[in-house]
Amino acid sequence: QLATPGTIVHVAAGTYTGGFRTNSSGTSTAHIVYVSTTKWSARIVPSSSNQVIWDHRGNYSELIGFNVDGNGSSTALNGIYVGGSYNLVKDNHVHHLAQTAACNSNGGSAIGSDSYYYGVKNDVISNVVDHIGTSTCNFIQGIYISTSGTVKNNLAYNVGAAAIRLWHDASRVDVIN
Repeated sequence: QLATPGTIVHVAAGTYTGGFRTNSSGTSTAHIVYVSTTKWSARIVPSSSNQVIWDHRGNYSELIGFNVDGNGSSTALNGIYVGGSYNLVKDNHVHHLAQTAACNSNGGSAIGSDSYYYGVKNDVISNVVDHIGTSTCNFIQGIYISTSGTVKNNLAYNVGAAAIRLWHDASRVDVIN
């Protein structure tokens, strides 16, 4: 909550309970950067009741290098949800999410970029997404894009529904590699 434009938040190795929301915004010339000090060593697990592990609604931010582990939760349906604009979700590992959750049309995703909060131009780059949802549920996606932006160089496997789903307000989306 204290992050201001240009702030770099270094997150040390360890396990952190998610179910939190970050709202702080950077600017086009001074992003707020949330980064795991060692790639995938900052592990974020779901709380006992939240559906979203990390809900980010700020603008001009970067979420880099986290290990978002659904950890067998029956309530967590979303790993990283981005509702702001001009954000970068990069080099994260989101896994073992919504494998025991009830299947319904509320849906969910390992990484979601949404226009619901007027978000535009979010980039999802070089993430690994695996063991998301179940093969009997078509509502839990690997990477879900409902806005504009770039989806590039991601690896998605063992995803019950679509590995990459463009839906609702998706427009001007480049899907590469």
